[in-house]
Amino acid sequence: MSLNICNYCGGAVERHADGWRCPVCKAMARHAPEEESALVHEAFQKLRFYEFGEAKKKFEDVILRYPQNPEGYWGRLMSKYEIRYRWDGDGNRVPVCDTRSRESITSESDYLKARTFASEEMAAYYQTQAARIDRVRMPEPEPAEEIADPTEPVTQDQTQTPTVSEAPVETDGVKTGKKGKKTFLIVLSAVLLLLVAAAVLIAVFLSGKPCAHEEMIESAIPPTCLTQGRTEGAYCALCKEILRPSEAIPALGHVPEQGVICTENCCCTVCGEVLIPAGEHTPGEAPTCTTPQTCTVCHTELAPAVEHTPGDAPTCTTPQTCLVCHTELAAVSHTPGPPATCMEKQLCTVCGIVLDEGGHQADAPATCFTASVCVFCGIELEAKRAHVPGPPPTCTTGQVCTLCNEELLPDNGHEPSGEASCTEDSFCLVCKEVLEPAFGHEVGELTSCTEGQICLVCHSVVVAPRDHLAGDAANCEEAQICLVCHLELTPALGHSVAVWNVGQEPAFGVKGSRSGTCIACGENVREEIAALHSEGLSYTLNDDGTYTVSGMGTCEDTWVVIPETYEDIPVTAIADHAFYYALNLQEVLIQDGVTHIGARAFYQCKNLEKITIPSGVVSLGESAFSGCMSLKSIVLPTGLTEIASSTFLGCSALESVVVPDGVTAINNAAFYNCTNLAEISLPEGVASIGSYAFYSCSCLREMILPDSLTTIGEQAFAYCSGMERVTVSERLKYIGSYAFYRCTGMTAFVIPETVTSIGDCAFLDCDALSQITVTESVPDIGVHALDSCRRLKTVLFDGTAEEWKAVAKAWSAHIPGAQVLFSDEGGAG
Repeated sequence: MSLNICNYCGGAVERHADGWRCPVCKAMARHAPEEESALVHEAFQKLRFYEFGEAKKKFEDVILRYPQNPEGYWGRLMSKYEIRYRWDGDGNRVPVCDTRSRESITSESDYLKARTFASEEMAAYYQTQAARIDRVRMPEPEPAEEIADPTEPVTQDQTQTPTVSEAPVETDGVKTGKKGKKTFLIVLSAVLLLLVAAAVLIAVFLSGKPCAHEEMIESAIPPTCLTQGRTEGAYCALCKEILRPSEAIPALGHVPEQGVICTENCCCTVCGEVLIPAGEHTPGEAPTCTTPQTCTVCHTELAPAVEHTPGDAPTCTTPQTCLVCHTELAAVSHTPGPPATCMEKQLCTVCGIVLDEGGHQADAPATCFTASVCVFCGIELEAKRAHVPGPPPTCTTGQVCTLCNEELLPDNGHEPSGEASCTEDSFCLVCKEVLEPAFGHEVGELTSCTEGQICLVCHSVVVAPRDHLAGDAANCEEAQICLVCHLELTPALGHSVAVWNVGQEPAFGVKGSRSGTCIACGENVREEIAALHSEGLSYTLNDDGTYTVSGMGTCEDTWVVIPETYEDIPVTAIADHAFYYALNLQEVLIQDGVTHIGARAFYQCKNLEKITIPSGVVSLGESAFSGCMSLKSIVLPTGLTEIASSTFLGCSALESVVVPDGVTAINNAAFYNCTNLAEISLPEGVASIGSYAFYSCSCLREMILPDSLTTIGEQAFAYCSGMERVTVSERLKYIGSYAFYRCTGMTAFVIPETVTSIGDCAFLDCDALSQITVTESVPDIGVHALDSCRRLKTVLFDGTAEEWKAVAKAWSAHIPGAQVLFSDEGGAG
């Protein structure tokens, strides 16, 4: 377990004298190094979000690196069978599985290894959970018909009668028949014991002395299929006072055989008694030519199918059929004559019908190159055709046959006048077509006023040269340039300061400054001195020529300043896992220039109290500040468009967060278990709040959700016990399962008419909820939505009583004490 979160069910764990313990599923934390615990926690986090493929890979990584870690084997087993845990109506986590199997998971090697390497307490936990999972995975056997209920108690004055057999049953050496002789003996013995006890009590009473009890054991009687048993008891042999009462054990009931047929008895597999005697087959429909007669109960074949009764033999036009079922037994059959040829047809010798027309078959149509011939006899059917020439050839087209498009004469081709130049076209001397137009001069750059511009192709002068036209003389800050070609004639002289006065010394993250008087122009010159930054950080050169901070390197500072540049090259990013588990880190100042902070960049920096992020940062990776349990406040940069999954997961000291405009999504578990978060404002534009986003943020008092919000994910505000008021968006469409589970401080809630779906148990255990408003347009409300809302007094329903019956089928029965007010009546429903 890590970050005060139970790996197995996701609940908040509690500290006890012997370690961390989960009050929901009773799991006990296993002591392990921080790196091992972090890997296990990441794997279980994927499992709780139902990402079974990713979870299985992470558990296999745990097993590879730590072969004796029981949680790795248990987690891989849960991922394999896609086991999910959901909250039930009693506040417990129960397993859910979509697949069924007759094999227990206790036969899996992962289960055996998990129990082998686990502590005695966790091994018992795994055994209990395996039994619960098998109950939802393994189908229950179908109950046998007309078998006594084994759970119904049998008393001494009530005797069960066997359903079929009246044979005596032997129990503890005493044979009892249909009337229950053993029961009679037990009753008789009890009466005699009562008489003896009464006599002893009278003797004791007359003597006036208390009885010195002498314990006598009444042996236990095991139950049978039809008779009840009793537990061991004890009474006083002197006064017959019952010292330890014997309790009845219900009869076990018969266990019938499975798969019996019509001709076999159905017996009890325990005592062998015949429960259903053998019977006779129940014949189905009489056999036909193709279908046998079978028993309608056990489908045994009773009579085979009968044979067909053939009719008249087939002729040239009539097939042979069965006289009973009219099935065709033999098809029409002609008697063919000699085979057809190119000149003659094939006829039936009996009826004279033409069976094959015969005739020639051309191999292909005739063309300008080949004739058409018969593929059977080789006779020429159509002679080869002659070419029909088209127009004579030109400079660009040849002469072709108008029938087959075969080229008869090639094109003549152009006769060019010569190559094109900057000023003259190239054209055909025959057809006068322009073959290549003049491409014009390609003028080079004006390098100076003393050199003209020339054509780069023909090298002719396009612009004549001229002298420079000098501007103002150069001074300390400005150079002398040509007013025509802007060429620098004399460079700037630069300030010349003899004595510098340092105004502010540079410090970590703070630039310094200095000033002095220029001896040339007398101007007061002020310059910045670069800020100091942390030395020893490691950097990685990016493909675009910038640097990324990749880790602490040799730096041991508790206050780290990330510079704008490294070796005079801009620093633009902080890499994934850059400061992963940097436990000494207390404060971080990121200077301008950084635009990206990678996933888990400051993961588990438990002592980090303050971080300054520049406005240029546009993305924060997943779990960037997860586990920073000392971080109290943060201002997010204005360029963000979303808060990634698990960004502030487990930041238990975080009190306030400023979310900038432009953010459109709060992703899964973004502020999970931020138990001290009391102030957060979501800007307009946020459209979705992911699952577990504000889970267990118990210090939140009020949430004003923006009008842009359409989706609240599963368990988004679960366990926000301090939240008293929620203002919901008028565009909200979906409220997920357990979204406001155990928000015990919330007193009222208005469901807008735009909501189309409310998940299961959405307001479960909201103890203080006294009023809720629902519209008739909500088509889908999950089961147990308002279970355990004990103080719910009023339901304002914007619809009729009939509409309420249609909407509230799944949950109205769980609010029996609430008054439902309808819009059409204004009264109570």
